[in-house]
Amino acid sequence: MAYVDLADIFDPAPDASPPAEWGDQIRDNFEALAAIVLGLSAAAVSTSESRSDASYGDLATPGPSVGVVTGERAVVFIGANMSGSSGSSALMSFEVSGASMQAASDNTAVNGIADMTNFRNGMLYVIEGLTPGLNIFTTKYRRSASGTGTATFSQRQIFVVPLP
Repeated sequence: MAYVDLADIFDPAPDASPPAEWGDQIRDNFEALAAIVLGLSAAAVSTSESRSDASYGDLATPGPSVGVVTGERAVVFIGANMSGSSGSSALMSFEVSGASMQAASDNTAVNGIADMTNFRNGMLYVIEGLTPGLNIFTTKYRRSASGTGTATFSQRQIFVVPLP
């Protein structure tokens, strides 16, 4: 399937017929858009749980997690309600396992605000350099290194869309 930049499509003058490839290019763009939208994988965990560790790991109820057949790129969205206590903030990231291996890190994290209660936050990332195949995206959690409290997360979500 060929992908066509919509700016490159011929714009005929009034009373002129567009060239035959115009319809093909429009069809190809809609097919590409449908493939992206239909490729969406999503999961959520609503349970409110806390973590006092300053390194990334699971909550009592792990995830959410989705398995997606990707090429070398994917769009990943993560989000949650987050709370921090005693000078701590909440951080949520994701790891990739399966065909690719990528640890959760602050570079792909949603960062809450210290001592903020039920702060809703989310981030969208384009991940490149994946090994094509089944990749599993799993959310991970930590509290900030500063402070002595806990990080609490609820209404956790992850969405992954493979990119061509």
